[in-house]
Amino acid sequence: MWPKAHTSIYRAPEELARIEALNDKDIFLPMEYIQAIWIPTVIISMIVVYVVYGLCFVLANVVLPSDSGVFRRRKLSYQMASVFGNGFLAASGLYYEFFTVSETPTLEDTISGFQEFYILSAFQFGYQLWALPVGIIHAQETTAMVVHHFAVLMVSIFSGCMTNGFRYHIPFFFGMFEISSVPLVIMNMFKENPTWIEKHPSFNHHVRVAFAVSFLWIRIVMDFSRAYVYLRDVFILYTSNDSLSYVIFMSGVFMSSLILFFLQLWWGWQIALGLCKLLLGTSKSVVTIPKGIKGI
Repeated sequence: MWPKAHTSIYRAPEELARIEALNDKDIFLPMEYIQAIWIPTVIISMIVVYVVYGLCFVLANVVLPSDSGVFRRRKLSYQMASVFGNGFLAASGLYYEFFTVSETPTLEDTISGFQEFYILSAFQFGYQLWALPVGIIHAQETTAMVVHHFAVLMVSIFSGCMTNGFRYHIPFFFGMFEISSVPLVIMNMFKENPTWIEKHPSFNHHVRVAFAVSFLWIRIVMDFSRAYVYLRDVFILYTSNDSLSYVIFMSGVFMSSLILFFLQLWWGWQIALGLCKLLLGTSKSVVTIPKGIKGI
């Protein structure tokens, strides 16, 4: 799916003026909303994921051999809980993207509207607060994934708490993006448990294909247009603001967004390279897990 609005390469002078005029709004959404709705939703989301993680640890004791160590069980629990978190975000993103925006929004709405999408930014923030420490301790997250977690936290708090939070885009970036994360985590689960591959080779094959197709289509093909519109308008907005503190913070948001964009390109390149090797007959694996990627 392509952006529903404002996909031209350049902004007309009139559009530039409309974006710059949004700097007259309050920087933050009403504090009553942040304290009464967004922050509690973040906390509840994090608690829910921790509870799911605990339940998954019980399940891991059932599905793994009795001689499996605690670290292996905790890692599988982390992966299973990640399927839940990413699955919730993916389903929510699909719902908001396809069933809640019936008309083309105004330019102003794409930047400062759609406060009703707060659940995605709040859950994503709470989910990352869980995934960052647990992933480092129990899943040996790579440096790229740790950077990814911090970048998502930065963008999540921006979209959830700032008036001009570009919430129109978050069903795609925080939701639909995670469609490919579900098969990726399952791939990692199979990789950590080779006996599963032996018992279910066909399922493992289809999961790998689903990951490659969903990642390349959503995070590369569809993302180019959305990312360009989002990055361009964010840059126009914050570079025309007179507040130094706002410009500094938004520079961090912009850089975090760029990092996330280039991480997708890097991982997508590795996936495409693996597919090319398969087609050329130089690799037997359908899809290999890109270096530095554990669960996104």
